[in-house]
Amino acid sequence: MLRLKERLRRAATKRKQGQELQFPKEIKTSPIDVDKLQDAERAIIKFVQTQTFKEELLYLGSSKKEVKKSNSLAKLDPTPVEGILCVGGRLQKSPIDHEATHPTIHPKYHHVLDLIIRHYHLVSGHSGIEHTLSLIRQKYWIIKARVSIRRVLLQDLCRKR
Repeated sequence: MLRLKERLRRAATKRKQGQELQFPKEIKTSPIDVDKLQDAERAIIKFVQTQTFKEELLYLGSSKKEVKKSNSLAKLDPTPVEGILCVGGRLQKSPIDHEATHPTIHPKYHHVLDLIIRHYHLVSGHSGIEHTLSLIRQKYWIIKARVSIRRVLLQDLCRKR
């Protein structure tokens, strides 16, 4: 989708400049590299967060640096990193990887979140909730994660029966 978006953006620029649009009959695409996959992941995370944390993103994007104390995210000390809400806190100066110290914040309910949980459950060899949670927490912070993981795993279990 990001490739299509970029191709359409270039076509719109050419049209504004008065150039003729030429569409090749066969479109050759290059293989997807790691950078493109990471860009796609960031775009999906931004999409999910704008759907669920719209007010928080606006509030943090303004001149204020903190969310309201009454907000459920206040305990996580959210900080925007490249337009994505990440967990803040005391681990800023630790030698741990940046993704582990500042995981991206995700809502309790979302289809993309269910896919992430299923992926890490498969990676963990269908282990329990705690091991799946420990793998997820290396990169993502899910609000009420144990409840979400239990819900997804029970849904999968009911589907198999």
